[in-house]
Amino acid sequence: MHDVTLDAQRWCVVIGLVFLAGCSEPRSTSPGPVVLLGVDGGSWNAIRDLWSRGQLPHLAALTERGVSAQLQPIAHASPVIWTTIATGVEPSRHGIQGFTVRTPSGEAPVSSIDRRVPALWNMASTAQLRVALLGWWASWPAETVNGVVVSDRIFRQDKGRFYPPDLDPALLTESSRSKEGAETVDDVIGRMDRLMTSIGLRLTSEGFDLIMLYLRSVDVESHRHWKYFRPQGFETEVDELSLQRLGNRVADAYAAVDEILGALVARAPSGTNFFVLSDHGFQASKGERYRIQLHLDRVLEHLGYLVRDQDRIDPVASVARTWSSPPFTRTKLIRFRPFERPDKEARPDDPDAIRRRLEADLGRITYEDGAPAFRCRNLEAAERSRGGDMVVIVRYQGVSPALYLAGQPIPGAIGRVEEISGTHSKSTEGIFIAAGPDIDPTAEPVEIHSLDITPTLLYALGLPVAEDFDGQARTDIFRPQFRDRFPLRTIPTWGEMEARDSPESQSDEELLEELRALGYLD
Repeated sequence: MHDVTLDAQRWCVVIGLVFLAGCSEPRSTSPGPVVLLGVDGGSWNAIRDLWSRGQLPHLAALTERGVSAQLQPIAHASPVIWTTIATGVEPSRHGIQGFTVRTPSGEAPVSSIDRRVPALWNMASTAQLRVALLGWWASWPAETVNGVVVSDRIFRQDKGRFYPPDLDPALLTESSRSKEGAETVDDVIGRMDRLMTSIGLRLTSEGFDLIMLYLRSVDVESHRHWKYFRPQGFETEVDELSLQRLGNRVADAYAAVDEILGALVARAPSGTNFFVLSDHGFQASKGERYRIQLHLDRVLEHLGYLVRDQDRIDPVASVARTWSSPPFTRTKLIRFRPFERPDKEARPDDPDAIRRRLEADLGRITYEDGAPAFRCRNLEAAERSRGGDMVVIVRYQGVSPALYLAGQPIPGAIGRVEEISGTHSKSTEGIFIAAGPDIDPTAEPVEIHSLDITPTLLYALGLPVAEDFDGQARTDIFRPQFRDRFPLRTIPTWGEMEARDSPESQSDEELLEELRALGYLD
């Protein structure tokens, strides 16, 4: 896992000699603790809508006694924004620029070793403050901190899922599955939120200076059920039965966050300053967008290109199969024989002829209304290097629960069809709420940038702000008395992170499939 470089460590030690004495003063003469609640996808239009219905009382109370503003995102992808929030620098500097990163062995989910600069938890630890980081994007492998890290891979089998290695097992009691059988991505994310909440509530009253708790369910529910939460934003009318069945999914996700906030406020010391923010908001999708669980092997089998022998693919009798393309992937690769043993299985005599014939056959596959289900395109270099011989794209226009050939359904070809009705972009603002004994409720910030969060929280903790940050400390939201007692201090830099090789992971493919299932990757 990453460590601060020696030069940066020495620099931080020098900084520590200057200001750590202030950090070790009695609580009455030093800033109070900070609790940051990160709500992925939290949106002002949803919150205000729910307020108008008399819901979300804890968010309303926090806003009434504090300040609120739009939070300007810096990118579209959540890992990029949350890393920006935690570092105060542009993505080109912190190194996280998407959901995945290219490695010598292929595509992998982003992780903490891809971050090139210290994050807020590193800075606070250097200042000997106690920190707890819970569920943050790209927090695996868990870094060495003065406190606790429970990473975003806590349910995986990879080493470094949490720190310290001897973390009290009682904190992880919520990690068991909530029900028998296979879990959906939604189940895993909901279980993750429950675990992180349980840990956060345990630690809030245990003397931590900084707690950063991240929750993800609002984003997932908003992507899938925005249409039923705010049907007025769509051209097509939503039927009453769907509204009754799905209309509360988004509201329930926000209500869960509101209850968590209320519990955190109730348990935290009286001097705690609270910050609630999101990476982006939400709006209605334009046009039809779907996530389709499509089993292309079933289509190939129906067309006669794939042969099974007792539910196993016959590598000799089969001509083509899906390759490195899980069911939810929209862009699918097909590989011609040989499949697993290229040194022993003969290549087809004329792969181009097979490609042309298969492309023509796939062109006959339709949805229920006759709309074509697939289109084909040329291979890109990366796809060819993964072993693909052909690329097939799943079309979204006219999606139905089944695929058809000559008017007859193809058994087992489509598992699930989920409409993606909520979306966001680089310009879809998130939320920012701050309240506490040191926050000035008369301040009126209109907008705060995601780059400003780390400088602002450092200031709230009484720590110096780096002059090389791309954001600024929003001292304007603090009471005059606080600004008088704790003038803004600066240092040239908080340093950089040492470049390290990626640790071995057993769950990269599983996580990539989860990202595809959520619609983040093709």
